[in-house]
Order: sequence, then C-alpha cells, then structure tokens
Amino acid sequence: MSTVTYEPVVDISSAQGVPDRIPAEDITFVTAQGKEFSSTQAQLVAFSTKTKEPVWVHKKYDRYLDVDPLDENRLLVVARSGDEDLPIFSKKVSYFAVIINWRTGETIRRFPVPPATHDVDYIHGEDYAVADLRHSRAYVYNASEKKIVWEYRFRKHFPKSAGGEWVDILTSMTSMWSITGPRFS
Repeated sequence: MSTVTYEPVVDISSAQGVPDRIPAEDITFVTAQGKEFSSTQAQLVAFSTKTKEPVWVHKKYDRYLDVDPLDENRLLVVARSGDEDLPIFSKKVSYFAVIINWRTGETIRRFPVPPATHDVDYIHGEDYAVADLRHSRAYVYNASEKKIVWEYRFRKHFPKSAGGEWVDILTSMTSMWSITGPRFS
C-alpha cells in the first residue's frame, strides 16, 4: 500500500539511488553488523525520520560498523568484506573505510584499515582518525599520501597488565572523536 509520504526502499544492488528531494536532515543512518540475529544480514540503512521507514539499503559488505554523514550525499562507513562467519581478527577478511554517495550508490573512496576497526572519523583535507582496536592505538591516516601521519600507541604509555585478561588488546577503543580540529602532534 502506498501513501503520499511513502518512499520505496532503494537497494543499492538494483537501483540508481535516492532522489534528491529527500533532505539529508530528514534521514537517520543505521548500521547492522549482521550477526545480531540468525536471520539478519549486515546492512547500512537510511531511515526517513518522518515516516520511520527505510528509504535506502546498502548490503555490499558482510559487516557494517560505524557510519558518519559527511555532507548531504556522502557517508563515511567502516565495513568488513569477507565471510560473516569468520572471526573478527581473521586474515581472510578485510576492513575498509569507505566513502559512499548514498544517493547514487557510488563508492568515492575506499582505503584499508586494521582488522576489528570500529570507527574512522574525517578530520579535514585528506586526514582521517582511526580507532585501531587490534593494535591498541589511535592514528591519523592521510588518504592521498596513503600513510599514517600521526599515531598514539597505548602500549608505550600503559603496562601490558592494563589489558587484564585481554593481554594483547589494551583498549576496547571502538569510537573516537576529533575535538581539537586539524591539529595533532
């Protein structure tokens, strides 16, 4: 059944995108890792805040972690590619930071991040902050230079015993925020 306010769900695998008439401020983006329930698949979903209905779905990856809108059209997403049944640190899966134009489905940029990375935030220019859970560090990656330009290693500041029973992982850093702007040293 359709109503005047209904927008059909747009699956990225079969459609060109979402009409520009849906303002970004009327959209909430949600990620699902895919293993929450036995019948679920990982997906990135755009919900209309007015109708509470999904208006766009992206299912290219086997896990979706963090999503941050960058502007009206672009999203920064942390995603995993591989078999969803493989463990988080498996060498047979790959993690990426992906910039997607959610209206067209175009992948604008994609760069690798370490296994189990849950959050990547845009700082400015070509710089992105990465919460590296696996290696107990935070770092800034410059996408155009394809290199780390700054890092903070928790192992240099805390004893291995600080990790408790997780001796190889000192932090459970799954989120980070850029609060001082484009300065890091």
